[in-house]
Amino acid sequence: MNCAKQLRTLFALLLTIAAILACGSPPADAAGEMLPKPAQREYVVDTAGIVSAKNRAQIEKIGEDLREKTKAEIVVVTVRTLDDADIESYANKLFRSWGIGDKQKENGVLLLIAKDDRKFRIEVGYGLEGEITDGRAGEILDKMKPYFRDEKYSEGVLNAYQKLAAYAYRAAGVAPGADVSETLEEASANEEEKPSILMNVLIFFLAIVGMIVLAVILNWLLGILNQALGSDSGGSSRRDRDFSNDRNSSSDGGSSRGGYGGGSSGGGGSSDSW
Repeated sequence: MNCAKQLRTLFALLLTIAAILACGSPPADAAGEMLPKPAQREYVVDTAGIVSAKNRAQIEKIGEDLREKTKAEIVVVTVRTLDDADIESYANKLFRSWGIGDKQKENGVLLLIAKDDRKFRIEVGYGLEGEITDGRAGEILDKMKPYFRDEKYSEGVLNAYQKLAAYAYRAAGVAPGADVSETLEEASANEEEKPSILMNVLIFFLAIVGMIVLAVILNWLLGILNQALGSDSGGSSRRDRDFSNDRNSSSDGGSSRGGYGGGSSGGGGSSDSW
């Protein structure tokens, strides 16, 4: 009898231990915990271990050069998983808590990668949203997908970083270094080959406006001609009409690194999975 009671007590104790282990602390990069801000400014915080030492060194160089010339900061953060956290919310919170980018220019960018979740996001500061639009951020993520699907993570991260740096240089009106200039030229060439729909709509609108203005001017000139050739009896009414046309025409014309710069996220960017 005592033996059975002891077995029940032992079984209950084992169940309690199992429950404690199941509800234990989440990993450092889990949804409930933000990654701690680095003690000094880092351009690659690779907790998932996907960036090679060689590519990391190249990214660090590009990032430091970019900051010195423009005050922009682009940071890559990789985590193993976000568990069930929304990547957009996590990226926005991380961006703001770290203060990526210059405080006045708001020119920070965060590339967040959750390896096991197969998700990534580009979060953009207010000051760069005009250059790194949601569409361009989405295109950069699309270009990363083939690398990531082939598990060439490091190459994909470097390629994306170069593109982001190229846009940040262009936004600042500053010439980039040799390791980014080729990427910028490629991006500019692609945009010239593919004019945006908005530009086409604008050209069409301007053409319509031009034709309307031309028609108004021709109508005005014809009115003057009719006035000059008209009889005295009809002159008064014609002058009234010409004055009205002229009035309508006028109205129609008309080294040692410190911390990040204290920037904030604008909420713009793009998220995707591979």
